[in-house]
Amino acid sequence: MLKDALRLQVDMGLTLTELGAGVAMSNALDRCCAQGDGAQPVMLIPGFNAPENSLGRLMRFLNRNGFDAHSWGLGVNEGPSAAGFDAYVEQLASRLRHHVKILANRHGRGVALIGHSLGGVCARELALHLAPDIDRVITLGAPVFPAASLKRHNSLIRMMGERQMGRPMEDVFVDAGTRHWPAHQPDIPCVAIVSPIDAAVNEAYALIPQAIVDNSEAPAVRENVRIVASHGGMGVNPRILFTVADRLCADALDWQPFDHRRLLRLIDFSRPARSTGFGRLRAKQAW
Repeated sequence: MLKDALRLQVDMGLTLTELGAGVAMSNALDRCCAQGDGAQPVMLIPGFNAPENSLGRLMRFLNRNGFDAHSWGLGVNEGPSAAGFDAYVEQLASRLRHHVKILANRHGRGVALIGHSLGGVCARELALHLAPDIDRVITLGAPVFPAASLKRHNSLIRMMGERQMGRPMEDVFVDAGTRHWPAHQPDIPCVAIVSPIDAAVNEAYALIPQAIVDNSEAPAVRENVRIVASHGGMGVNPRILFTVADRLCADALDWQPFDHRRLLRLIDFSRPARSTGFGRLRAKQAW
């Protein structure tokens, strides 16, 4: 328990660092990231006990760069109650169906669901309830809950969740529909963005199994993207923001895997231009 508490403290410190880096690199990120065409609606779902504005930076980034991004509008994601996860998802689907339908009709295309942590688990399950109005799902550090996983995720978060739900995690999640999608159904791309240093969710249970990835074909794409990031910083880390925009622009019918070399553009755009006499002369002539 103490070890997991210390890991979460380190994670929170990294989150602040990532937030600072995101602010410093904001202009560079906007210049080099993939640009939407203004017609892709996006709905953001926060993590467990997280407020909507926990993904506010991601939402603002997407809206600046050609996407129509919205929060889910339901406030804090309090997670399932003693009634269980399936009942919780059905309740969410009932409350979100109208909003999703409006966005899909407005743009003439499905809505991309992006969820962080438990919000990503919800996004996977909601897509099954809200299809065909869903275009794709992108999860950020979102776990699955087979029985073996419960001892691998952060024990402090597990204790907090069980105290809030009033039931053991096994009773709430293990028999619920919280599994990675199979390779062929539904015909919706699902991208799992995961981190090897995630202090809350064990990466092994956030990754889509490689056999599923290898056997998937467009449009039922299954893809893992590994980015070094804290769990709490997944909504602000500039590399993850870059990756999210890139995957939102990927063609579901001609899907190309994420190329990590593209992240080098973010480094290049962040470097200050070197000033030379010739450069200053050209700038002066341009005036």
